Amino acid sequence: MTISKHSAPISRRTALKGIGAGIASAALARTANAGISSTTSYTANTDTFRVQLAHRWGNDSLAAVIKNTSPHAVTITNATPVAADYGRFNFSKLNHRGPLTLAAGEEVHVPFEVMGTSVKPYGHFDNRLQKKLNEALVISTKNASSKVTTTLNPRIV
Repeated sequence: MTISKHSAPISRRTALKGIGAGIASAALARTANAGISSTTSYTANTDTFRVQLAHRWGNDSLAAVIKNTSPHAVTITNATPVAADYGRFNFSKLNHRGPLTLAAGEEVHVPFEVMGTSVKPYGHFDNRLQKKLNEALVISTKNASSKVTTTLNPRIV
């Protein structure tokens, strides 16, 4: 078999049509696959939570608010403590009396425990803690899967 160095020239329009068709079919395949994977990985039994920081206006009080955003009651069996620069959120306190059940839409507040400093560690709009929570917080429930979403917008109370 020989390969010719000179082949018939392809017009620019024909080449662009082929590229466009390839891109369109790849996008269609991705969309179809995305729909399949989202329905198989995210079922009605998945427990979902939203985590948001709550600052008390005018003082240093800070808490993480965990809200059950599932359409059903959820039982939390474990939540990992999250350490930060100046202290921690001890989420294990949620289960000090056993599993904690939150109704749909119900929320629980976990205070930030300042450790080793009397300086105000975080401002109202400093999102380092939200990023840390997003990276490190794992909430285990009775169901096989749970999803935690951390919002960067603080709640000022």
